[in-house]
Amino acid sequence: LKAMQTSNASKEGSPEPRALSHTQVSRNIGLLSIKDIVKDSQTQKCDSALLAQLREQILFEELDIIRKEANGRFSGIYVLPCFHTMLEWHGVVCLRSGLYQHGIFKFIVKIPPKYPSEAPRVHFVPTCIPFHPLVDPKSGAVNFQCFLSQGAGATGQWDVKRHRLHTMVGWLKSIFYPHRIPAAQELAAKFALPGDPAVVPFQLFNPAAPWVP
Repeated sequence: LKAMQTSNASKEGSPEPRALSHTQVSRNIGLLSIKDIVKDSQTQKCDSALLAQLREQILFEELDIIRKEANGRFSGIYVLPCFHTMLEWHGVVCLRSGLYQHGIFKFIVKIPPKYPSEAPRVHFVPTCIPFHPLVDPKSGAVNFQCFLSQGAGATGQWDVKRHRLHTMVGWLKSIFYPHRIPAAQELAAKFALPGDPAVVPFQLFNPAAPWVP
């Protein structure tokens, strides 16, 4: 009986587990690589609350990369997470040159709960869907297949070892500049308007043509 009382007193006196601070989470990310996080999430060995905090910290770091390079490769792109969740970002891309010069397009990034092991999805809002071979004219969904297929060893699928959310945001800007798109000439020819050689293929495309899945 005395042993039981001692045990109960020990339990009552022990502090309740507290949520990890921002600094502690950052330290954990330093110790756990993306590969470890994905592995733990797949084997369900990692505590779900800790895993959620790690993912949130990863997304904050992605956002910080975009902020730090706002005057470089992400110039003209403005993006913020939703107030109630980090798994949805709203943004706008402002184009200052090229075929879509002066265009302003709003977009939404949907981040899956299993990110970074699963790819985010990007679509333009219905009121400003650009006419573009890589954009579904009905849903506004963006097809990044040509970017996922470039590079040595690329499989055409999302690869957690080489792809990140901020790289996808960079691709979103690149689709408006044909010289940045892999195999742009072949893609442009596929969507060229027949009978009018004066029309630049990437400036307009045939809306009736099937979208590349």
